[in-house]
Amino acid sequence: MGKIAQLYKVISFFAISILCNACTWMDLDGGVNIYYQDVSVVNKSGETIYAEGLFRDDITLSPYMVFRMIDSSMLKKTPNDSIFIGKTLIPINDAEADIKFQIIIFKQSTLDRYTKDELVEKNIYDKKYGSSVKCIDI
Repeated sequence: MGKIAQLYKVISFFAISILCNACTWMDLDGGVNIYYQDVSVVNKSGETIYAEGLFRDDITLSPYMVFRMIDSSMLKKTPNDSIFIGKTLIPINDAEADIKFQIIIFKQSTLDRYTKDELVEKNIYDKKYGSSVKCIDI
C-alpha cells in the first residue's frame, strides 16, 4: 500500500503542477502582441481598395508577388472612408527603426478592368508606399 500511496502523491503533484501552469497561460492576454505595432491605412480614394503588404523594403513588392507567390485572397478589403489596421515589428534598435515597410494598393476599378494575369504581366497596381510611419492616407 505504501508504493501505491507514493505513486498517487507523485501523480497528484504532476496533475496540480500542470493545472497551475494552465492557469498562468490563460492569464496572459492573447490579444496583445508586444512585438508588433499597428499601422493604419486610411482609405480616402473614393472606392474600395485592396491592400497587401507591410513587407520590409528589402523585398520587392509587386503584383507578381501578390498574385503568384502570396494567396491573393489575403488582400485586405478596405471600403472607402474606412481604415485597415496592419501590423509591423516594433524596432528594437536604431537600425531597425530605419527599416521601411511597403504596402501595395489595388482599387476595385483596377481589379474589375484587368485579369490577374494582366496585372502580373504588365506590373499594374494603383499605389505602392514605403513608409516607417504609423499611418498612411490613401
